[in-house]
Amino acid sequence: MNEIERAARKVARMERAFLRAQAELHALVEERPLEWLGLEKRTHDALAGDGIRTFGGLLRLTEDELAKTPNLGRKRIREIREKLQSFGLTLRAH
Repeated sequence: MNEIERAARKVARMERAFLRAQAELHALVEERPLEWLGLEKRTHDALAGDGIRTFGGLLRLTEDELAKTPNLGRKRIREIREKLQSFGLTLRAH
């Protein structure tokens, strides 16, 4: 085995390890309760009232879907968007 083959195998192992770690991190984020996001009480209560209690539940929504949540206006949606962005996350694209 030459040096290039060894390097390619090493890169492949590193890529697999990265993908596993990424999947584990995604699973942890999905299960995290919304309280961890630090939303205002009214925003949190509106989401919880609509059955959205975890990051995963929130991240599966588009902004249009979120706008249909009772008691969740533009100001609250902007707050959610900004909080998610502070974690490097976004709502689902259309």
